[in-house]
Amino acid sequence: MTDEQKQTVAGIKRRNEERGEWMGGSDLSQASAEQAVYDCADLLSIIDDLQKEVEQLTKERDDARADANYMKVVAGVK
Repeated sequence: MTDEQKQTVAGIKRRNEERGEWMGGSDLSQASAEQAVYDCADLLSIIDDLQKEVEQLTKERDDARADANYMKVVAGVK
């Protein structure tokens, strides 16, 4: 996760805490509701990026495992 993504998540968390306090007795403002929609879009984008990163790391791990297994066969190690 990049520093920018971490800052985005921290900002969203802070805004969600603020929205939670407002919802105690009053309706959520239109601006706050719109910001919540943008926050959700930002979080989905970050999740997509992280999913791609996990997929890439999984592929690299699987490739390294396959290379290691091949080297064992070539070296005659059981």
